[in-house]
Amino acid sequence: LIQSCIKLDKQDFIIQKSTELGINKIYNVISDHSNAKFKTESEINKKLIRWQKIALNAARQSKRLTIPNIEICLNLDQLLSKLLCNVNNSIIIAFIEDNNIITFKEVLRAFKTPVENIYIIVGPEGGWSKEEIMLFSKYNIITTNLGRNILRAETVPIVALGILIYEFEL
Repeated sequence: LIQSCIKLDKQDFIIQKSTELGINKIYNVISDHSNAKFKTESEINKKLIRWQKIALNAARQSKRLTIPNIEICLNLDQLLSKLLCNVNNSIIIAFIEDNNIITFKEVLRAFKTPVENIYIIVGPEGGWSKEEIMLFSKYNIITTNLGRNILRAETVPIVALGILIYEFEL
């Protein structure tokens, strides 16, 4: 999960529920419309410690054997560039607010071969900026939506993960 940082209590919720649903790694990225900003390295470290505790407790509650690794990334472009160097047999999907694109259901049905990793990218409250959407295009990232309704930033990853669990019988 690549999640744009939103209000920190909602970010906690996303980490908790994503862990329960089986996510392996969570990248919390600062985007143009992120509500959360980190001013110092100390703030980043405190937040990472908090999020690791939330993930640990969620993993225990859901009887998961692994705890997701959690990172804070300050630059979406750098993160995408880094990921694309290491994604073999993977799908990267960004959720955007556009009803004129292929739906998540159609994207998943298009992949018939086994996929090693699925990265989902979820934006902040207010959506992605035009520049960020252009980054998705630059890196050939699949852009999609979850249907006609606009969902809250903290709802999208949970719905997307539920759909992935269903589609791939995870």
